[in-house]
Amino acid sequence: MQKEKIDESLNLKTIEKENKGLKRDLLINNFLKQDTTTAEEAYETLKFIDNMDTKLFTNFAIKYKHDETLAVVQCMNMPISSLINSYADCIKIGLTYDEASSLPYSELTKIIKVTSEKYPDFSKKLKVLSSAIPFTKITILEKDDFYDIYLNVSNEFREKYFNYKLPRKTFFRIFEDKKNFENYLKINILNRKFDIVNNSLLAIDDTSLNSNSSFLLGINALALKKQNKAKAFFINALNKLTNENNKNRILFWLYKSTNEPQYLNDIISNKSHNIYTILAKEILLKKDFEIKNNSFENDKFKTIVEAKSFNTNKKSNIIKEYLNYKNKNGLIALLDSNFKADEDINNYLAYELISSKELEEFLFNYYSFIKLNKEKKIKLSSIFESLNL
Repeated sequence: MQKEKIDESLNLKTIEKENKGLKRDLLINNFLKQDTTTAEEAYETLKFIDNMDTKLFTNFAIKYKHDETLAVVQCMNMPISSLINSYADCIKIGLTYDEASSLPYSELTKIIKVTSEKYPDFSKKLKVLSSAIPFTKITILEKDDFYDIYLNVSNEFREKYFNYKLPRKTFFRIFEDKKNFENYLKINILNRKFDIVNNSLLAIDDTSLNSNSSFLLGINALALKKQNKAKAFFINALNKLTNENNKNRILFWLYKSTNEPQYLNDIISNKSHNIYTILAKEILLKKDFEIKNNSFENDKFKTIVEAKSFNTNKKSNIIKEYLNYKNKNGLIALLDSNFKADEDINNYLAYELISSKELEEFLFNYYSFIKLNKEKKIKLSSIFESLNL
């Protein structure tokens, strides 16, 4: 195996200069993998980490070489088949609710018995998963326990056991935690198989919710063919914006829910350009309108587009190609699942349900790259139109 190259410029000072977030976490992960990084330097990286995932913690533990920390890593990376026969501490550390929700009743019962004395709260939540009707058990939990389970079990488990309208008391209890409630909205609305839950969300008063939560409710209403409801939610989302980043996105969906071209003109007049600017331009047939891309990195995206592993098959969709290239198989599965759950779903809406800042930036830069190199004529709208092929 070829030894990993060491970036000599990567040190604690480089990491400290980088803004908090995913990029800095990736730099820290690479720094921890370097042979030259000391245990003391590894410890110093802790104050710069934004999101400590399993891979990052594993690389930290290996470099830090602390016995208890290494034991924790061993439990975190232990196969489920071994974990279920382990001791309470290791099970508590290593078993996720996602994994627990897929275990047979007999194995889950065994784990509950092992952990009940030392970790009664953990055991109590596992009992919800092992119960005959998990929905009736989760609805009586306090909001923190509710979210701990609901947001972390597998999609399959949620679809099978939690696709019901919440009791009024449960709803108002979990509604108090606005941050987690936004995650609750997202996890349900993005999956169109949650038909009962999503229908119940139409009645929500979004006054106290943030802009993104109102936007999600608008997307849900539009998916359910409730255009007037969708418009109201989108207008609320627009009025609550604290920055301009999502303005074009909301305006585009206001157009989609009303067919009023003024919303497209508002996008065009916005100084911030993104994929919604391109789509507005194409719908309004503004051929003379120049798209500005301040973030375009030609060499970077030329590498992606021309990479051998990036199959630019004319018959396949570039969005699916990119997701496959980035190993986002879960998003491809969600996309296909939503098309199956709702055969009449709008292709733009199907994209919105799997969209991310990363994917949006790729589409914007891909479009810019093709236009700049004049390799072929391209319409961004055609990419969305072929999404379900």
